[in-house]
Amino acid sequence: MHAVSSSDLTDSRVSGTSSAAGHRIAHLDALRGIAALGVCLHHALYSFHGIPGNEYIYRMAGESAVVFFFLLSSFVLCRSIDHSSRNSSLQAGSISVAAIPPYYVKRFFRIYPAVLVAVLLAALVALYYREIPDLGTATPWFREQVAKARSVSGLMPYLMNVLLLDRRLDPPLWTIIIELMGSFLLPWLMLLPRRRPLPLLLVAALFFCFAYRIDGSTRYWLAPLFAFYIGYLIHLVEPFFLAPTPRKTKLLLAFGIALWLFSIWHEFNYITESIILGAILMLLIPCNWPGLLTLLNSRPLRFLGMISFSFYLINLPILLLSYVMLAHLMPKLLVIQPSILPALLLFLLSIVVTVPIAALFRRCVELPFNRLGHLLARRCFPTS
Repeated sequence: MHAVSSSDLTDSRVSGTSSAAGHRIAHLDALRGIAALGVCLHHALYSFHGIPGNEYIYRMAGESAVVFFFLLSSFVLCRSIDHSSRNSSLQAGSISVAAIPPYYVKRFFRIYPAVLVAVLLAALVALYYREIPDLGTATPWFREQVAKARSVSGLMPYLMNVLLLDRRLDPPLWTIIIELMGSFLLPWLMLLPRRRPLPLLLVAALFFCFAYRIDGSTRYWLAPLFAFYIGYLIHLVEPFFLAPTPRKTKLLLAFGIALWLFSIWHEFNYITESIILGAILMLLIPCNWPGLLTLLNSRPLRFLGMISFSFYLINLPILLLSYVMLAHLMPKLLVIQPSILPALLLFLLSIVVTVPIAALFRRCVELPFNRLGHLLARRCFPTS
């Protein structure tokens, strides 16, 4: 997941209730953290046989969480770009082509150094993978992930993983390619006239034309980008969105979640998921529900949100290693029935190991390189 990112994925420069001020909406960090936990839960459950409804859990905790990362990333990125334009000589609500190159520099240093270190960590972790004992619990999916990581050897395969052209060491990094593509396209989308609906409708039409195959299925690489388009639309209408009352917020969220679950049950695609989850995000941005807002602003969830990018990047290799180690050292823990119990044990163990490493990642990799990107952007493009 989260993917998922603003001017940085954890640095949400957005306004609380209007577009006039540029400051953090703190509870968006918690939403990213929850989405990262969902992806981790999906990986843990998907590793074990005999868990009922695992395909639906995958769509709920895995696929939908990734779509939500993209929605958040697009929305916060748009707000960050607009906030930068308000601090320049440009008219509020407009950007220039000259502002795009420094934006690209900042995005590259925000995303890629952390990805590079995550790939290096995954390569190191893969050296400790061993053959999985035949306990009858590991799924073909899990065995495939371990086998792929163990199969990487030689300079060229490692280089291909570093360049994200091969993702055997850390398969969830396919979403980083989508993130980079969305980050590249987003400023050009923002150059479109905002008060004319025709260009926006043409972009939507292009997505619908190219995201679907002839058989009605969606293209794996293009359809997830639709979430970036929806995130941009949310950014456009958010200043004019009147937050419903707490009671109406609860009712609308309940309806949105029910519609989302209906879409999971009937196997809707990335396009429809983006629309439904985008509507839910619209309600969660102002979050006019005091109890939910207090929960999202709690220190543990906000901390998890702050490290969510690094957490997402490194969790699967750590989870795979945790299972392999348990299979060799304490195999009885992995054959407890029902199988959801060892799956939850693996989930909790991977969190305990991943969280401190992700916190170190954020402090030593994410933040320093994010600052370096901003510094280079200012020096290379001083007039931007």
